[in-house]
Amino acid sequence: DYASSEFLYTNSAPLSIDHTLVTALATADFFGIDPWRDFIVSWIDSSLSLENLGEFLAVDHELVSDRCVRFILAHTNELLESARASGDDGQGFSALPESVLVKLVHSEHFPLDEIEIFQACIDWAKQEMARRDLEDEGGESE
Repeated sequence: DYASSEFLYTNSAPLSIDHTLVTALATADFFGIDPWRDFIVSWIDSSLSLENLGEFLAVDHELVSDRCVRFILAHTNELLESARASGDDGQGFSALPESVLVKLVHSEHFPLDEIEIFQACIDWAKQEMARRDLEDEGGESE
């Protein structure tokens, strides 16, 4: 791909949050180009923000997901404040992919109390049911 080739010649390359990011990571992994992979990780870390977190979460790649989890752990309070300000009852977690939510819940560094984590998981499950167009057949309604 173009970005990988440019990196090999210039030690720099333009990246964006789309299929080129996945292609660049695949190229780095396939050919074992560790400096390219390190460059991509650095770019992800410096580019992640509360505003574009959703776009990064939509990228289907384990490394991107892991960097998003690290970002969320480091910015949980800001994420919660932003979610509350926008009226998100799920505390900002209702839109997370299941794999990311599982990683957060299992993290020893997740800065929420158990009851907050439990409520966030309940809210996430309700949103997931709505996304899948399923009915709540046994749970209590609010």
